[in-house]
Amino acid sequence: MADKDLDKKPAEQLYANEPDLKTQVIADMLRIEQVTTEIKEFKVEVKDHFAKVENWLVGIMAGVFATMSSLIIALIFKLF
Repeated sequence: MADKDLDKKPAEQLYANEPDLKTQVIADMLRIEQVTTEIKEFKVEVKDHFAKVENWLVGIMAGVFATMSSLIIALIFKLF
């Protein structure tokens, strides 16, 4: 007899009025918001970190280029 009553009600009415479901949905929404915030913060931190790494790489490459240029110029002057 209980199955017949459940079959008559649409699925939306069966679950929409349960207070536990509403609480669970709100908790899930809060978790989603928290994860989204953490991802945004992580994105900013990674961007800053890569900017520092990029600056270091540019500095190292500039030093290597300057050293190689001076060595090549010194070798050219030594040969002539």
